[in-house]
Amino acid sequence: MNLCDAHTHNQNRAIATDGRAIHNWRFGTNELPATEGRHFSVGVHPWDADKEIDWQAFDEAAKRAVAVGECGLDKACKIALPLQRNVFLRQIEISENLAKPLIVHCVRAYGSILEIRKIAAATQPWILHGFNASAEWLREATTHNLLFSLGEPQLRRNSELLLKIPTDSLLLESDEQPDIAPAYRLAAQILNLDLESLCQIVERNFQRVFGTQKAISDKPII
Repeated sequence: MNLCDAHTHNQNRAIATDGRAIHNWRFGTNELPATEGRHFSVGVHPWDADKEIDWQAFDEAAKRAVAVGECGLDKACKIALPLQRNVFLRQIEISENLAKPLIVHCVRAYGSILEIRKIAAATQPWILHGFNASAEWLREATTHNLLFSLGEPQLRRNSELLLKIPTDSLLLESDEQPDIAPAYRLAAQILNLDLESLCQIVERNFQRVFGTQKAISDKPII
């Protein structure tokens, strides 16, 4: 069974899974860049929106990535929201220009996400990582080419939300957890599915969003 992981900060996992895990490269920090054999996303995190950003270097990195992000809005951090929004919009533009999906970090700002998607006239799939919105918001969001990625913490905190996510919009992630397997086991239990069936559902969604892209770097991206 293939345990696809839509978002991980564990570089070793991303290498070992033969393209079934998307390693997040937090651009503009001392975090190591992506290397050969790793499928990765690259994004300016909202926590870093006040830093000087080399957008030319970012564009070059994004060309080698399978997705842009994580990026987005975070009302729990101290960075001014207008600054976060500008950096988010810039990455949406890059995602659209490169025809690559966008991995979105959203904390206490779900009310702004659909508005920004409409303003930006975005057409690429967005993956809402660490998804934890209300069921009411989810009902509207499912019509906007969004996917919803949950890890073990979100599944334990709000298991009922998983039951409301359309199966063709579901992804699972390890994020900063050491292993993706607990998220799969818990999700299968909540959905009353056997593990193999759940793996097939998530892998189908994962391949639809990420599978046609190829990581093309053969050296560290600097």
